[in-house]
Amino acid sequence: MNKTRIRELLEQSGIAGVVTTRQLAEKLNISVRTVNSAKNKGWLRQIDRNTFDIDSIVDWLFNHPRYITGIYHRQEEK
Repeated sequence: MNKTRIRELLEQSGIAGVVTTRQLAEKLNISVRTVNSAKNKGWLRQIDRNTFDIDSIVDWLFNHPRYITGIYHRQEEK
């Protein structure tokens, strides 16, 4: 999956622009702890305290595609 497709998936799930740690975790169907762990390891860049932009999220998901499955799970529930 390329970065353009990941960005489209994020936008379809309601992630656009800037999101908080909690919003990101809810949309990807993962724990807040997972997001914080990625931030602490330097995989996910924050722009402000507990705030991430879509570009850093796309880069993180491109390098760690297993977290993309949460988006698909969410879409199946609808």
